[in-house]
Amino acid sequence: MAIGRLFTTALNGKSKERQQLAETAIPLSARLPVIAARGGEELVCRFFEPLGYAVSVKHHELDSKFPEWGPSPYVSLEIAATTTLQNLLTHLYVLIPVLDNEKHY
Repeated sequence: MAIGRLFTTALNGKSKERQQLAETAIPLSARLPVIAARGGEELVCRFFEPLGYAVSVKHHELDSKFPEWGPSPYVSLEIAATTTLQNLLTHLYVLIPVLDNEKHY
């Protein structure tokens, strides 16, 4: 929701002053310090790599004092590609809720 509200113009591929830049693929990256990825690194890579992104995922422990609790469903994610800002934001807007595997209305 936040991406949609904050970046409405960019999600629509529009720029009042630099429309040509908005339509140009440029090197971009996005770093998300913590997101829910209930399918783990494999699922994250299956979603983003076919879209042309280099993907870096760091797992987080649920609790280092209790390793028997298993892994946390949260990861740190960084993606990078040469693409338009509209594509990058759209991919994040659509895929973050899917990675969370929760219903979002």
